Amino acid sequence: MYGDCSLMVELRVVVPRIRVRFSAVALSKLKMEKWIIIVPKNKGLNSKRDLIDGILNDEGIKEYKLMQVRGEDVGFFVSNLLTLGKKALGITGEDLFREWQLEHPLEQLDVIRRYEWKDNDTLFGKPILCLLGPKGKTLENLPKNLKVAIANKYQKLSDHYLNLLENKGYTFKKIYLSGSVEDTFVYGIADLVVDIVYSGKSAKEAGLECYDKIFECDLVVIGRREQLKETPKITIKR
Repeated sequence: MYGDCSLMVELRVVVPRIRVRFSAVALSKLKMEKWIIIVPKNKGLNSKRDLIDGILNDEGIKEYKLMQVRGEDVGFFVSNLLTLGKKALGITGEDLFREWQLEHPLEQLDVIRRYEWKDNDTLFGKPILCLLGPKGKTLENLPKNLKVAIANKYQKLSDHYLNLLENKGYTFKKIYLSGSVEDTFVYGIADLVVDIVYSGKSAKEAGLECYDKIFECDLVVIGRREQLKETPKITIKR
């Protein structure tokens, strides 16, 4: 029996201090910054703004800033903005992205989604990179030693294709141009042309026709897959 004696007990609870640190990527996402969507300065694509909106809706992107650059530079901007921790996606032709990949083999960008390009205004239903030659002839009718004018932004794709023909005994003097590629044939500077065929009107006017389809151009969404799924990571250190 303790009688009237009271017992006082002092309890001390030690709670460890928890430090919460956010990675730079997590902080940028927590700020809810807008996506940056990079697209080519391309009349054909820009006229399809509803298509762009539909693509972004598929990816769950509502708020975004549209950035227009040269088509061959879309990969560059997407890659560098991602490196800076920005939320960035590119929408471009698969031909231009493939050309960029061949030129920058160490860069790691994904084709997140592919959309078939259907356009009734085009000769083949979509833009296609073609080997063009004199109308009424075939490649087999021409000499084995040929001069070919190539649209400058398709150097890698064209070289890869022409290398396959060189394995069959052809020899090519390659001429790279930033424009007026078909005119080289009109004025006798080149025997063949490699360029994108859209409506086919300019090729027809130059007396050219398609000998072979090198690369079909669909639309692709490029970026990094994990970025669309990533949630902010909280690092807890005791």
